[in-house]
Amino acid sequence: MEKSKNRCCICSSEIKPDAHGWAGGYNAHPVGKGSACHECNQYLVIPARMANLRMDNIDHENKG
Repeated sequence: MEKSKNRCCICSSEIKPDAHGWAGGYNAHPVGKGSACHECNQYLVIPARMANLRMDNIDHENKG
């Protein structure tokens, strides 16, 4: 039986192992549910997390 390949929950591409051999991908939250490939993590997931942090900081400043 062929081992199933891990796919990115955002773009559906195969998740390739990183330099350390980890092939589990990255946590796709808040963009998706599941694992993300390197490219989606770098260009979609991390920027979305940074935007969420900025919004949390703005909300906190407005309440204080």
